[in-house]
Amino acid sequence: MNSERLAGYSTIALAGIGSLAIQDAIAGPLGSLVDRTLFPSLFVVVSLVSFQWLSKRARPDRPYPRVMAGVSLGLLLAPAPVEWLTRSLADVGIPYELVMIAGLRNVTLGLAAASCWRRYRNIAAALSAFCLLFACTLDTTWLTLGCVAAYTVAGSLWLMVQYQSALRIESENQPTASMPIPAFGIVLLVLFAALGVVAGAGESVTYALGELMPTSGGTGARDPFARGGIGDGDDVVAGEDVQSDGGDSDIHLSSPEPSLYDVFNELYGEPQMPKNMQRAIALPSERIREPDKVSKNHQAGREFSLHRRRTQRRPAPRDLVADAQLYVDGKSPQHLPLVAYDEFDGWRWHEAEHAPRHVDLEKTLAGWLKSPEPEREYEGGTERYRIKVGKLETRGLPFPRRVVSFKLGAVDRADFFRMAYPGIISLADASSTLPPGTILHVEAATLDWEALEELSPHSLLRTSTGQAHADPSDGGLSKRTAELVDQWAAEYPPGPKQVAGVVERLRDRCRLDRDAIVPSSVDGPVDYFLFESRKGPDYLFATTATLALRHLGYTARAVSGFYVNPARYDAHGRTTPVVTEDAHFWTEVQLANGDWITQEPTPGYFRTPPTLTWEEWAWTVVAGAMRYLIDHAAAVAAILLAVGLVTLYRRRVADVGLVGVWWVGIRCQRRASVAWTLWLLERRATLAGHRRPPGQTPSRWLGPLTALASEPSDALSTFLQTFERVAYGAGVEDATSFRLCGQVVRDWKLATLRSALSEFITIVPER
Repeated sequence: MNSERLAGYSTIALAGIGSLAIQDAIAGPLGSLVDRTLFPSLFVVVSLVSFQWLSKRARPDRPYPRVMAGVSLGLLLAPAPVEWLTRSLADVGIPYELVMIAGLRNVTLGLAAASCWRRYRNIAAALSAFCLLFACTLDTTWLTLGCVAAYTVAGSLWLMVQYQSALRIESENQPTASMPIPAFGIVLLVLFAALGVVAGAGESVTYALGELMPTSGGTGARDPFARGGIGDGDDVVAGEDVQSDGGDSDIHLSSPEPSLYDVFNELYGEPQMPKNMQRAIALPSERIREPDKVSKNHQAGREFSLHRRRTQRRPAPRDLVADAQLYVDGKSPQHLPLVAYDEFDGWRWHEAEHAPRHVDLEKTLAGWLKSPEPEREYEGGTERYRIKVGKLETRGLPFPRRVVSFKLGAVDRADFFRMAYPGIISLADASSTLPPGTILHVEAATLDWEALEELSPHSLLRTSTGQAHADPSDGGLSKRTAELVDQWAAEYPPGPKQVAGVVERLRDRCRLDRDAIVPSSVDGPVDYFLFESRKGPDYLFATTATLALRHLGYTARAVSGFYVNPARYDAHGRTTPVVTEDAHFWTEVQLANGDWITQEPTPGYFRTPPTLTWEEWAWTVVAGAMRYLIDHAAAVAAILLAVGLVTLYRRRVADVGLVGVWWVGIRCQRRASVAWTLWLLERRATLAGHRRPPGQTPSRWLGPLTALASEPSDALSTFLQTFERVAYGAGVEDATSFRLCGQVVRDWKLATLRSALSEFITIVPER
């Protein structure tokens, strides 16, 4: 392999590394490894193929093709219309500085593809270094640091190959010079010292460099897709750096922010004590027989009453710091559990009693805390989330189910956390809450619901006996409710399918009505909900489902928290705000391995779908495309017909466009009408498959056509004579030449020129 080809490959390697670093910055912290590597890999492959093709066709007589200027400009501007389309059609976009750097990445790869020419090779290498520096200013992930290391090796190779290539070129006329090792070392040291400083200096340097970007917030302009700036950054206001651990800042000493129960009272109304309710809690029989095994309740003994007093809610004043309880950047819908309930006395749920224990967590090299739990057979892939605390005051961590790993600022010790309820993590300090604005990064496993339903009946944790029926005031089911549940359960085999079937029957029987309340005169809320009103808030659905599953012998509990509603997704902020109205109750069922599985009994709410594999994703795209084609059959047929006609008559369509350009050119540059006309004739000849050979004058090329005994030949002969006079300074274009140009264009149309050239000109095949 010669040095020129090796220099081209090393240039493409530099461009590929810079492209990978840029794509890592565009994908952001939540992007998967595929999102970060797929497009750079495709771009590098295209660049390699283009380099091979150009290397075989590069001609010494045209060392620097002018067309590269237009190609580079097109590559630079290409991301702009794509961004405009995605923002207009899908309301999704990226910051403008990333659009700019994406265009620069395209230019770098395009010039690297043309690195068989030394000038373009040098420019591509310089632009690749800038791309890597820009990526380092945005973030220093493990992939970015890996790109810096790879660039160091590839850059050293590129410099040596470039030097050897220069020696080979200069050796034809000059004596060989020794390699300037000191200068080479200084350049290399300065370049990679700068990369090292940017990559390892932390936020102080990278944030300052980031302020040079157009959407950094310093220009006064606002972009809804900006990375930072006023109203969009993590540090919302000066003096409230909520990304820190809270410290001794006065803003955290007292907080008027609402807790979860405050949210419930605002959403459902204040709890009301029913008149016929006895102040007693029915304990399970096993606790009465074995009182020494009853665990101590380390919670505050909080409860949730199903009997609520509907009050007129006044709209709260808009909080400029955080408009919602939480902000979630990640896959939705999603359930975020915060409180688990175990005991139900007929009207009120009481929080689960247990002794809080520390969480088994392992620290990773990146500072994340990882759960040692093994991967389950029913998991459907993992998803990453970025959750920002808004107005909510909570000690519990609003995490999805099946947490794989998480990161809370600089806290990397497991003893800072505890298991508040089985499967629900919270802060270990009972007096601490998450400050508003805290950023939580979490990786959670999604569940394959079809695989779950295929598990054996023994996979669910069963209680010793299920209650046939009981007094509703004691937290059980009445006789007619138990009979209804048994009727539902008889339609499904025991196990996960039975659980899903009973929950689905409940969703079909009743409808959601947040304003519905249970009168205090009824004996039990569940009977009233199932047989009389058949409508109610989500906590009635969760209560009924939990008691029904317990009646069937399954271990179930009611859970409250928040529901990440995909309908609230904010494309401008690229997050899903979780507001007060998203406070939610649902049911969870325990498996034999200890996992709690979400069951959604409320209509209109859905569980998180599993992460699609590449095959499933491809099939989803194909199915969606087919549905779109069927729904828009007329428009698609019209587009296909238009594309077919344009393809069939592509030369005529191109000729119409060329004539339009010629018409504009001769009116803007009237004194250059002869040059514009010759340009049109050359383009028409190219469309006809008879391009003017290199080095051949227009007169020699078109001269044989003047031998035709016709009026068009006379006009062409006069035009060629006029061109000779104008080209060599022997004449000046006037009105006569202007009219002559129009006559030539009308006489020598595309079909006429093709026929004449085929008859009189010998075609020289291109190399």
